Amino acid sequence: MILHTVIDPMEVMGTVPPQFVWKKIDGGLLQIRKDMTGGETVERIFSTDPAVYLKKAYQPGVGVFREKRR
Repeated sequence: MILHTVIDPMEVMGTVPPQFVWKKIDGGLLQIRKDMTGGETVERIFSTDPAVYLKKAYQPGVGVFREKRR
């Protein structure tokens, strides 16, 4: 089936692209993916410091725990 439309194909097919946010960390940035349930997962690391890539909390695929607001 060929579909000719000016609307974004992801919108037409009913799938939602992942939402990304940036989180500043010591020595760089993390790209965080938000899912439909509100969970957050590390997607990428951006840093010039090799030590940042060795930290387990920053590894891609690791869940991010948000601080509780009071």
